[in-house]
Amino acid sequence: MSSTKAVEKSLPDDSFERFLSTSLGEVEPDPEFVGHLRRRLTHKPEVELEKSPLLAAYFVIGAGLFSGALLFWLLSQVYRGARAFLWRK
Repeated sequence: MSSTKAVEKSLPDDSFERFLSTSLGEVEPDPEFVGHLRRRLTHKPEVELEKSPLLAAYFVIGAGLFSGALLFWLLSQVYRGARAFLWRK
């Protein structure tokens, strides 16, 4: 059994809190650290991330797909025309 649990069982609730407050000293935080932390938590950061140009990416992808489909259609039309031309002779 740990020593903390032994102390908890041997002392009533109020006396345990008094025991802890007397055995543990008060901690005085560093004012410079507290001030820096307060500034970081209350002020907006100076650096902002760029917004993703998602619309532009969709446009580029769509234009690429459209161009590829158009090129495929044109080449298939040229191939059909060339094949028909060769069969006439």
